[in-house]
Amino acid sequence: MSNAKQNESPLTTPQIETNGNAPISEEDIAERAYVLYVERGGADGHDVEDWLQAERELGEQRSRRLKRERKPIVSAGSSSR
Repeated sequence: MSNAKQNESPLTTPQIETNGNAPISEEDIAERAYVLYVERGGADGHDVEDWLQAERELGEQRSRRLKRERKPIVSAGSSSR
């Protein structure tokens, strides 16, 4: 990784700013995988695991956001009849 990546702080999960149908970018996945690598102390040999975990986390994050955005609005006076 570049020195610029090594000096970034704080290390956080990047927020995805895409529409619900757009795939998560490789850049977002790589950034999260790098955070996982650093959090583990920079131990080599876990790159595939980090990448897959990053994909999973970012996908779950997007799913939660989409569920919040799609919740139906129920008015106080509505009836279920």
